[in-house]
Amino acid sequence: MLNSVTNGRPNTAMAAFSGRLPKSDIEAVVDYVRVVLMLPATSGISGTKAHGGQGSQASEGMTLPFANGLTGDPVRGQKFYMANCATCHGIKGDGKGPRAYFINPKPRNFIDKNFRFAFNRPAIYTAVYDGRLGAEMPAWSKVLTDQEIADVSEFVFRRFVQGKPAAK
Repeated sequence: MLNSVTNGRPNTAMAAFSGRLPKSDIEAVVDYVRVVLMLPATSGISGTKAHGGQGSQASEGMTLPFANGLTGDPVRGQKFYMANCATCHGIKGDGKGPRAYFINPKPRNFIDKNFRFAFNRPAIYTAVYDGRLGAEMPAWSKVLTDQEIADVSEFVFRRFVQGKPAAK
């Protein structure tokens, strides 16, 4: 989040504030957003804070499992992803699917280093489950089972976060 507020997000409406706000103000804004607006949704997912948080996901959260004892099947997840998600997020996960041209804000780019650093299994699962307010990302929990969400989340995690192909 600090990087996004400081440098902006390419291909989105998120502007860079590094030339407008001092570093201390950017950190305060990120802390405010995380504590006041996001804490209930992210508690236990990332454990990050701008000021001395519990550590980064990159170092301690990438091995976290799904909640409720779910284990995702990346092969089943790949089939669902290619049939439903690739139209926006792209086959390569680069956010450049055939529908991406018409979508604003742009679909998430899974191969972006910031995504790969920040999203672990539980975070991906939550994003798929709840969707994204103000974007075309639907809340898949309305049509999929928890297991199906775990399957597609595992595929996204392995293929794009870890860079591993799904087993056949």
